[in-house]
Amino acid sequence: MDWLELELSIEYDQHKRRKRYNKTNIQRRTKRLQKQEQIYPDLLMSTQGKQNERAETARSNTVDFHNNIFIDHYEDEQQDFIHLNEYTLQNDNENHDEIIGNLSFHIYDDSEDNEQALSCDDGSNEASALPLHHYTCNTTLDYCEKFMIIARQSHISKIHTNSFLSLIKSGLPVPNTMPSTEKQIRDLLGVQELFTKRSVCLLCSLDFDYKQITCPRCSTSNKTRVAFVYDGDIEVIIKNVMLRLYSNIDEYKVKIKANDDVDKTRDIPFGSINVMNKNHKLIIFGVTGDCPAISLICNFINHNGYYCCWFCFIKGEHIGHKRQYRYSSLILRTAEQYSKGSKKAERKKNNIYGHLGKTMLDDILDLPLPNAVVIDYLHVTLLGHAKAIILSIYRQLKPIQREQLNIQLRNQKFPHFFNRKIRSMDNFAFVKGTEVRNLLFYGLLPHMNLLLPSEQYAHLALYVIAIRLLHSGHIFGNKTNEIADRLFSRFYVDHELFYDQLQPFKLHLHAHYSYMYETHGSLCNLGCFGQESFIGAISSEHHGTRYYGDSITYYYNIDLCIQRKKIRKATIDGPYDLSSTTPNDYDYMNRIHSSLCMCTDLSSCCLIYRRFIMKNETFHSLIYNRRQTSVSYFVQYSLANGAIEYRFGIIELFFVCNSVNYAIIKHHRIKELCSNFFKNSCYYHLLKKPIDSMYFILQKDHCQIDVVRTDYINNHCIVVEKNDYLFVTNILSYSEHD
Repeated sequence: MDWLELELSIEYDQHKRRKRYNKTNIQRRTKRLQKQEQIYPDLLMSTQGKQNERAETARSNTVDFHNNIFIDHYEDEQQDFIHLNEYTLQNDNENHDEIIGNLSFHIYDDSEDNEQALSCDDGSNEASALPLHHYTCNTTLDYCEKFMIIARQSHISKIHTNSFLSLIKSGLPVPNTMPSTEKQIRDLLGVQELFTKRSVCLLCSLDFDYKQITCPRCSTSNKTRVAFVYDGDIEVIIKNVMLRLYSNIDEYKVKIKANDDVDKTRDIPFGSINVMNKNHKLIIFGVTGDCPAISLICNFINHNGYYCCWFCFIKGEHIGHKRQYRYSSLILRTAEQYSKGSKKAERKKNNIYGHLGKTMLDDILDLPLPNAVVIDYLHVTLLGHAKAIILSIYRQLKPIQREQLNIQLRNQKFPHFFNRKIRSMDNFAFVKGTEVRNLLFYGLLPHMNLLLPSEQYAHLALYVIAIRLLHSGHIFGNKTNEIADRLFSRFYVDHELFYDQLQPFKLHLHAHYSYMYETHGSLCNLGCFGQESFIGAISSEHHGTRYYGDSITYYYNIDLCIQRKKIRKATIDGPYDLSSTTPNDYDYMNRIHSSLCMCTDLSSCCLIYRRFIMKNETFHSLIYNRRQTSVSYFVQYSLANGAIEYRFGIIELFFVCNSVNYAIIKHHRIKELCSNFFKNSCYYHLLKKPIDSMYFILQKDHCQIDVVRTDYINNHCIVVEKNDYLFVTNILSYSEHD
């Protein structure tokens, strides 16, 4: 164990000890308050249930007098809150009511002594362990944590945060320990300043204080010549992240030692590479982004020019005021050719087969270009060519067909973890990448089979199946990328037959997906969704300021503090959401129970559940009435472990019998193979095997009921209901849906 792991272990143990002490403090405080309520029932009445009784007692005058004194002093000396509270209570005790003073002293002084004896010296505010006010057991720290989490989720500015705090504080009983400003909450939560800001002159490269307007050396006052740099305390940030994920890291270490790659992550430790007791330097793997960004950072011609491909020497043609890239055999650029071309362009200051000069990445990346370039399928496929052909097909439809299609897309149902559904094609102006993905993978083929000519429908299926194969992992083992490459190559060759002047550079980049899949992995792990979400978060949190750096670092400090204090709830596979119904409410449970168990007591032997967690995914049943419009109960399953034949059906309920988990599923039999739709197409031989493993035609009514162990349930399915059959496709990858 090295010094970092030892230090993290110590901090993790201290963190658990502080949690245990806080829990003990809360329990002790609750017992004391309950005891005092029994001794002084008139003084500790609930503020909600006994408001009228308290108003009639003589104690109300004393409390008003005490509150007035406290308010006057609180406005002048906020930092002396605890001592002032004791002082006012002593005055009340001497002059008005002895019981109130003694009771208040017991609540505050005794609890503070005990908490100081039990808690660690972590530099936190002493008032954080106190109740928010007299009539609650909630601590100030817990309340402020919850408030800050809600404030961050609401993306409200500092000004509005202070306004909310003032409003909340004005409605609380006096005295209270609620902070009145956002800065006080940050100090209470222990938000660390993880970034320092400095200014750098772009002319002379001098570092100087960011508060200075001009550079001390060259005296330039031009703001465009000064750059602000934010330096982060990387060691503290990494330690905080590792401390928060310490339990997960330990769990992952156990899997590595056992070589248990259940999630098929194919990480380096599972490849039997010995990394213990060896120093490994950080490898900068590659660069990704949309086409303009990659062209800029690689110092390459833009994506609408000749020889603009970073991977091969395709030239392109200028047709109809557009640059078109028709299908041709790939002549790949080697790393040596790429390096020579960039150096030659740098020397001659000219365009050499797309090279405009050397790139800054030459001294940064550990992998040579162009191998280090990772194509972003979010921009190239989802927001690029997939969106283009969808709109092209939509324009080819008749008006009545468009209306019918839009209604079907708006009514399409998905499992509960799909945050974005499908947007109708008449509202595609501001479509999101996830919406295009859901339409491409799960909605396009089921809804288009009766609207397009058979040959064009089969040609579209080539593209959909190819992208799904590359997106969803090793469906056909090591041959997955080969099958996908054959499908897309045929799609690319015949593209002009169905789409006019729609062969841009983004279509050509699909030809390199097979190689990228082999070297970098599935598309579901390579999209720029995270970066896009980060940019969206910045745009929603700048609140009118022009200084984005200050805004990013300010909110990052708060978010990191909140995440560090979060308690990660482990998701445990098993039954979830016990039903209020009994096994006797279902006629078939007697027969099922007799086949599984020898006892005669059905009610005590079997328990009914509405939901179930399998492989960290939640599955619903028909008896779960709060599912609304989501369909998380239609599944693909098998009758035995390792069975070749898969079935499809609707989960009616889950039950546990003799500590074994079961599901009762209404089985829908396969009516015909999906490839039968393409029997008359010239693409039939290419589509048959892959499409029959992804799309299924089922009978509309169930034929029987299966009792299945939950271990044999594979995944969720998406169902499109037709007139006399169900068009079903299974979810092959859960990576981008949560």
